[in-house]
Amino acid sequence: MNEQDRRAVEGMARCGIDLEGLCASFPKFSKEDKRIYTFSHEKPFKAVVRMSVPLIAGMFIMVMYNFVDTYFIGLTRDDYQLAAVSLAYPVMMGMTDLVFHDSIGRVLSLL
Repeated sequence: MNEQDRRAVEGMARCGIDLEGLCASFPKFSKEDKRIYTFSHEKPFKAVVRMSVPLIAGMFIMVMYNFVDTYFIGLTRDDYQLAAVSLAYPVMMGMTDLVFHDSIGRVLSLL
């Protein structure tokens, strides 16, 4: 989105035009533009909750995946396989954590 379009969108927001509906109806608005709208026009608490719910859901799915994986590998009664899964979990969560922190930093840099 170029500077002229961005100024037009900001002017519409000041006039009270619903940008959520506008963004949904025009595919040329990217996800980044919707995030900028979220952080610049909504209350801070609501914006943080809206942006953090997908991150929390993703981390929950990762943890549940590891619990289920550990359970079924534990049924085999093989100590080496269970140890391998237990050692891989912190590495997997560390990589996920790096990706999440990188994406949070990118969103905050837009402010």
